[in-house]
Amino acid sequence: AGGQTMSEAVFVTGLTRVLSVSLGEPVGVGAWGLRFYLKPFVAWIWGGCIFMALGGFAALCDRRYRGRREATAPEAASGARA
Repeated sequence: AGGQTMSEAVFVTGLTRVLSVSLGEPVGVGAWGLRFYLKPFVAWIWGGCIFMALGGFAALCDRRYRGRREATAPEAASGARA
């Protein structure tokens, strides 16, 4: 891949932000392009996914949402309607 530039990136994560720094192509003699990206609350997306999965699991384990089966006695099922 001769003649192609390759960029290097560094990610610094925190509770409320993700900062990425990218070193790009040369723009002059001894000068390089440098990009900074600040993305707030990106890590909270994963926290929201985990929170929703836990809520779904709690709903699956709740007995109120399961199908109800009524217990019928054998006498009541055979001839109680006559």
